[in-house]
Amino acid sequence: MLYRNLLIPCLIFVLMSAPVMAGNITLGYTSGPAKADDSSLFEDPAGYYLFIGNQTDYLLGFEFAILGMIENPVYSNTGLGGTSLTATATLPLGMVSLFVRAGMADWAVFENDVLIDDGTTATYGAGLGFHFNKNWALRLEQQRFTKIGPTETDIAHTRFGVVYTFD
Repeated sequence: MLYRNLLIPCLIFVLMSAPVMAGNITLGYTSGPAKADDSSLFEDPAGYYLFIGNQTDYLLGFEFAILGMIENPVYSNTGLGGTSLTATATLPLGMVSLFVRAGMADWAVFENDVLIDDGTTATYGAGLGFHFNKNWALRLEQQRFTKIGPTETDIAHTRFGVVYTFD
């Protein structure tokens, strides 16, 4: 119910494209702090980003992600959950790669386990990949989600994590 707008079409797209481009499927997990432009939604959130992607060639690809952010439970019981589908453009530079992303996110904001607001919004970001070999890489990135919650605040999510590419 929560991720009904994007989840099924995105998973079908990923699964249908996998046999065609099986050498470029990526799985990853990143997490880190987030900052809301309007502190009435979040004071000090942290979040995660679990994704599957497909690099269609050396430059272009896409990622489907499940994401979540939660306020420090000592201060608040506010959380955000959602899915996103983004197109990516990557510039490989040896062991380092630069990438940018743009797409859409489906989100829902909860407080004390009660749905406050939900919607679909634009998202964009950029980051760096540090490749140990052809399969493993570390990723540092920032992604921005626009007009989230009842106050329509923007959220910047800075993340660090690991990516595995199947060959």
